[in-house]
Amino acid sequence: MKPLVILSLVLSLVQVASARAVRDPTIPELFELAPLAVTGEVLKIEPTGIETSLSYPTLDAIVFQWLRVTCNVGSVLKGKHTAATINVAMLAVRKSGAHAGMNNGPLILEPKVGTLYVMFLAPSSTLGLHASLFAPYDERNAILILDRKDREYDDTGSYMSPDYRKKWQEKKDLVWSLTSLVGGLSKSGAEAVIKQYKAQIARPGKAVTIPLEWKKHTEPSGWGWDVPKDVPLPASKTK
Repeated sequence: MKPLVILSLVLSLVQVASARAVRDPTIPELFELAPLAVTGEVLKIEPTGIETSLSYPTLDAIVFQWLRVTCNVGSVLKGKHTAATINVAMLAVRKSGAHAGMNNGPLILEPKVGTLYVMFLAPSSTLGLHASLFAPYDERNAILILDRKDREYDDTGSYMSPDYRKKWQEKKDLVWSLTSLVGGLSKSGAEAVIKQYKAQIARPGKAVTIPLEWKKHTEPSGWGWDVPKDVPLPASKTK
């Protein structure tokens, strides 16, 4: 089965839940799954001209657009990327209906010039653009902001379950390793991270392409989910 189709089937599992399931892997899993992982600083943000809809019930009145976010590459943690910069597609709201809400909406990044990220990426369906491994719905869980002051890394103490705390601590440790005490990226920290996750980095990652344009497919039973616009449904779904 083609990678694009596999990805659409994964998203279909996300869509049928009454409260949207969120893909939030551990840091070792991210290093294992991603074909490319880099650190970078946002240099420029511009629209790609590519729009899409998403079929989750609370998002029907919202039109999303993809931004082209050009980042200066700090370190390549996994995979091959020789250029000084990289273009990453990031989702943004293009237009909302009068009563549109973002309940159970996609985890949008809201990039700004100067923001530092560690990005777990795959090629997108548009040549020259990468995207978060979990775009469009959970892109923020595979592109992490490298800012020790970000509220994402606040310790909420007793409100964390043991499993969540372990995952949170891994994420925080990664961010602290990749950044310096005074801000900015740490080259020595990147080297330490590569050594720490050597086993996961050695794996090739998932051979996936991230579609940027989606449409809703509805079964006769009434269930609906997102499928890529340019990829046919699997035979089992067309019968």
